[in-house]
Amino acid sequence: MVEAGLRKSDSQRKLFGRRKIIIDEIETLAKVHAVLELEIVGRLDSHRAANRMSITKVQNEIKKKKGTGGSIV
Repeated sequence: MVEAGLRKSDSQRKLFGRRKIIIDEIETLAKVHAVLELEIVGRLDSHRAANRMSITKVQNEIKKKKGTGGSIV
């Protein structure tokens, strides 16, 4: 049985779900391009800053590009 203090709220679960999409994309791109995940993170962060995107917008763009077989970095 899980104590009430250990349960995650719906908002926390939703936030993690959004971040998980980005984490998975970073891991995938690092494997595909045979580079360190840190390099992909740098590229992604530069892309995000240059386009003034929130983390949620980055996540939405990743989902959209995955549907078409593309990548955002």
